[in-house]
Amino acid sequence: MIAKAGASVLGIDPNEESISIAKKHAVDGARFEVVQVSKAGAMDHIPSDSADYVFMGDALLFYFAPMAPNQVTNIQTLFGDIHRILKPDGCFISAEPHYIFWLLPWFGDVDRPFTVITEYLHKVFGITPSISQLIQAYTKGGFAVTWMDEFRPDPAFESVGPRAYYFARQFPLWHIFELKPF
Repeated sequence: MIAKAGASVLGIDPNEESISIAKKHAVDGARFEVVQVSKAGAMDHIPSDSADYVFMGDALLFYFAPMAPNQVTNIQTLFGDIHRILKPDGCFISAEPHYIFWLLPWFGDVDRPFTVITEYLHKVFGITPSISQLIQAYTKGGFAVTWMDEFRPDPAFESVGPRAYYFARQFPLWHIFELKPF
């Protein structure tokens, strides 16, 4: 979508299947590469101070809760690369599953949902980081949070999935951060 608006876009992901799908739907101005973003040196081929924006979605949670027991992740390596790639006045946008409401049980009537918070600081499932863990990681990585919001569903979605619509309207399932390098 960003390339359709006229921007030059480089999409990267460690998953070959995701990149294959992206390439199949690519438009002029967009290119895609398989890059193991959690490994030191993996993004060295991307020039320093070359990006106005870096967008990352649904990825940081894997740095707080790795997918495999022996998986080694280093969020500071990732943030160091993003910091290096961004222009000095660039912006890092991070959209992640909401640290409280994502994966909570949905109870109540369709249009009057409620949920029970089962974990926050002492996690059993450990899927998403707490807000303090996330902001501390951003700050340690050299970024200041300049804006944050919680996604709310478009009213048009009510007819597609009423239960999901009303739940997400009350309990946002995703949040987004705008970050600036310092």
